[in-house]
Amino acid sequence: DADRLLTATAIRCPQVRLVKDATVLPEASYTRSASITGRALTGLVDGRKAVQAFADGATVVFQGLQRYHAPLTGLCAELELELGHPCQANAYLTPPGAQGFALHSDTHDVFVLQTAGAKQWEIHGPDGVEEPLLEPGDVVYFPTGTQHAARTQDAVSLHVTIGINQLTWR
Repeated sequence: DADRLLTATAIRCPQVRLVKDATVLPEASYTRSASITGRALTGLVDGRKAVQAFADGATVVFQGLQRYHAPLTGLCAELELELGHPCQANAYLTPPGAQGFALHSDTHDVFVLQTAGAKQWEIHGPDGVEEPLLEPGDVVYFPTGTQHAARTQDAVSLHVTIGINQLTWR
């Protein structure tokens, strides 16, 4: 699905962004313009440029998948009914031996679902630092504010992050 979205659809920014060594790459480095019936389209992901950036170590981030990828649309809809909070889904396709983002935290609760390859995680929790290796089928939960980072091992890795946007008074 990641390959098809990247190379065989008219996916546009901000649905995709590329990140390498904790730096978001400029959209101009992997997008192009086109036109449909004389109307300009900008921000179209150029599959060749994106695949080359991936080969050079960039992580491909698919954002807002709950809006356009049917399996995650259904999952997020079911989670929203069960949890009573809006949900979002992003996927991170990372080349071997690479890391997209440095240690960071999110402003919402997160479930990470490892779907392909493996990632070594660094998780800073109340009991110290844990470093689990997530493999396909593994899931981990990060409460809001949990510091985390991940690095792929010796194969391509894909994980899906489900964000739970809690409705609070704040």
